[in-house]
Amino acid sequence: MTLETALFIGDWGTYRHIQDLCNAGQPLLHCMPHGEFRWPPDAALSTEEFRQQELSVTEDGRRVLSKEIDASAFRHIDFWLGGVHLTNRRPSWRWNDLAGRIEVVEG
Repeated sequence: MTLETALFIGDWGTYRHIQDLCNAGQPLLHCMPHGEFRWPPDAALSTEEFRQQELSVTEDGRRVLSKEIDASAFRHIDFWLGGVHLTNRRPSWRWNDLAGRIEVVEG
């Protein structure tokens, strides 16, 4: 645990993020063999089927990783997190690793 940077993210939280990235209208991740990521709450999913899934980064995902475009351009965002209503509208917030803080991103 001393090497982990996000102790608050557990298995199911991670699976939900993967599902969102795979199953979006313009996915940033691709999941084989079914095209969509499935995880344990799916009662029809066996442990073996879950383990056989393989993820790869899509071309849009590569553009996000290279910082050519922001991931929010590919996702519908409309939820509350810690008292903040997050949407696709600006301003938005991003974690700045170098500065060690959250910063507002305009336009």
